[in-house]
Amino acid sequence: MAPEVLANEEYKATDEDLFSAAVILFILLTQHPPFIRADPNDKYYKKIFRGEWDKFWSIHEDENLSASFIDLFTRMVSFKPSERLSLEEVKRHKWYRGPVATKADLVKTFNERKTILTKLNLSKENNTELPDSSKRIPKKSMSSKSMKKTKKHTRFVEVSDGDELLDIVIKFAQEQNISFNKSKDFYRVELTFDDKSFDTKVQVNVLKNPDQEMR
Repeated sequence: MAPEVLANEEYKATDEDLFSAAVILFILLTQHPPFIRADPNDKYYKKIFRGEWDKFWSIHEDENLSASFIDLFTRMVSFKPSERLSLEEVKRHKWYRGPVATKADLVKTFNERKTILTKLNLSKENNTELPDSSKRIPKKSMSSKSMKKTKKHTRFVEVSDGDELLDIVIKFAQEQNISFNKSKDFYRVELTFDDKSFDTKVQVNVLKNPDQEMR
């Protein structure tokens, strides 16, 4: 929901819909939300509220988002509705009018993925091991943004002590010899599990409750 909706203020439905559309588009591209909620107290949206866009995008710099998408999203989720793009402006934007996959491209890509998954399932049923090359989606069938070798999943849980949670996660990674990366600027730890066919990343973020001052 847009910030004016969360604040129980009067709002235009079209403004709110476009704001929400930008958030959904972000999730489709990155597989995770840009912020928890559009509230000035939210750890991530706070940077948008303050106009600290460089800090906001530094959080998501590992997503390799295009400059045109960053510009589009930035102009669709501003705190003030009057500063957001209209539907007509969105349709005229460079990212919106950019290249898209053809129907033939999509059919070819999904058929290739189906073939790989079928082989993997058969190998599991027969308890055999496929060569690594058979497990991976051919690079030619992958677009630079829509398909990645890394799978990401998002799940939110509530804990009483976020700092202790990160320490536990790091200790676990060290004991299990799991590759991990702790952010210097944010309460975040990312673990990488390599199972040959793709990397699975588990990202642990400690966020502040929007209604409280403590984590």
